[in-house]
Amino acid sequence: MQTQIKSLYLTGDDPSVRSMLTNPSLQQLQELCKDCSMLILDEAQRIENIGITMKLIIDNIPQTQLIAT
Repeated sequence: MQTQIKSLYLTGDDPSVRSMLTNPSLQQLQELCKDCSMLILDEAQRIENIGITMKLIIDNIPQTQLIAT
């Protein structure tokens, strides 16, 4: 049986993505990642406070693999 990977691609080039991920709550991140097993953040360095946002995802949403570029 093959497992399907559901991915979500977001880019820091998009102002709405930067706004959404600058200071999100854990609840907001859980809602964002609820249906994805992989979250891809392109241009992550453009998002203010991205380090703490990525830490919240890694520490609290173990079912979602995070890839940042």
